[in-house]
Amino acid sequence: MSVGRVVRDVESWGAGTGHATGTVRRLRQDPVLVQRLADAVHDAHEVLIAPYWPRIEQVAGADRTLRLGRLAEHGVERLLRGLNPRCITWAPPVLHVRTASGRDGDVHLAGRGLLIPTVFGAHYPAYAHPDDGQPWITYPVTDGGAGTRPPPALPPTPPRRCVPCSAGPEPSFCA
Repeated sequence: MSVGRVVRDVESWGAGTGHATGTVRRLRQDPVLVQRLADAVHDAHEVLIAPYWPRIEQVAGADRTLRLGRLAEHGVERLLRGLNPRCITWAPPVLHVRTASGRDGDVHLAGRGLLIPTVFGAHYPAYAHPDDGQPWITYPVTDGGAGTRPPPALPPTPPRRCVPCSAGPEPSFCA
């Protein structure tokens, strides 16, 4: 991950939450800190995501096929009602979202919106209303059954290994 990308991502996150202004300031002033963060993100991806990526793509592709079939056969109403019935309810033109954090809310689609499938945090959705007017919401990929359930487990975790976040006496990231 590039240093510029790290700064942009943290700035974007900070702008949305209002909690990261000090962190963003430190990142802008400390290129070594930014590089260490970029290296840690890269190392975490290599250990936690990359080994599972083929299975993630397979599951997401199957879910996409299922959702497109529902859309073609039953229309957008059925597609939206089936995203995550425990946590997302559709009452045209609004999706009501119940989140794990208790930050429940309504997403007014008004003919726009981005649906993002996820295998991470699959039980509860995340959502936002960015300034660009394009709301987005996550929903869990399904196993293809009648209900909305997360897919079968990903392959077993590879053997534990430690990935140093940086050279020197600092702690290592173990996965």
